[in-house]
Amino acid sequence: MKLSKIFQLALAAAIVVAAAVKVFDGGVAGKEKTITILHTNDTHSQIFPIAADKGRWAGYGGYAKRAYLIDGIRAEGHGVLLFDSGDFSQGTPYFNFFKGNIEVDAMGRMGYDAVTLGNHEFDNGVEELARRVDRAEFPVLSANYDFSGSAMEGRTLPFKIFDVKGVKVGAFGLTIDTRGMVDAANARGAVYKDPVACAQWAADTLRALGADVVVALTHLGERSTPFYIGDDSLAAKTSGIDLILGGHSHTDGISTVRNKEGGEVTIVQQASQGRLLGRVDITVKKKKKE
Repeated sequence: MKLSKIFQLALAAAIVVAAAVKVFDGGVAGKEKTITILHTNDTHSQIFPIAADKGRWAGYGGYAKRAYLIDGIRAEGHGVLLFDSGDFSQGTPYFNFFKGNIEVDAMGRMGYDAVTLGNHEFDNGVEELARRVDRAEFPVLSANYDFSGSAMEGRTLPFKIFDVKGVKVGAFGLTIDTRGMVDAANARGAVYKDPVACAQWAADTLRALGADVVVALTHLGERSTPFYIGDDSLAAKTSGIDLILGGHSHTDGISTVRNKEGGEVTIVQQASQGRLLGRVDITVKKKKKE
């Protein structure tokens, strides 16, 4: 597999900035296929562009610009997947007044393929979250939360495999421990599980099911702390994950970490408020059958 290009698209205009190029060895000789993964995180209900008095990022963001860029990239003809790594809720009065309906409806119209949950998705309680998930036109991936017995039971998937022009992309979701971040009453019935163990299980399962590429949608934060597992430790302590699309820390960057078997894992995150749209072009060389 080759992560041929990683871009950030600034949502002030349709400007493409080449941020990094990472190359990974593919398999034996075979036909190459290139697919594109687009991703957002921590958009925080920024439905319209950032206000003119907000300094450097004034005018960036907004759903209309994001949709315009997404449509343009899809028109290029590559297979495209569109993911979000959580906290698409909360941050402007639109969420408070309309209870997240605008966000999930707009993301459905933009054609999101899957999302994971951020801590702010719980801000109005598990029951209200379940209502929004039912309204959504895309799956919610959550491999490290047990919602048994709560209103969210049966409303998430741990992972999903997408067939993109013959390339099987396996994606799974992870969310930070909400204790201390979310009122306990609002997260009642949501049981947090170790993200490292859950990630390894998900990656192993996806590989066993034939995934060519494994992507983690994470709302953990870029770096670990004494209290929380971040993307850096997640990558280092697991194997089988190719790409981590991160969230929570509102950081803007691209890094690589060696996994426990020595392979490279690429980690990306796209700041916050929908200022950037991430793009990763992945070239997969399918192995010839013996």
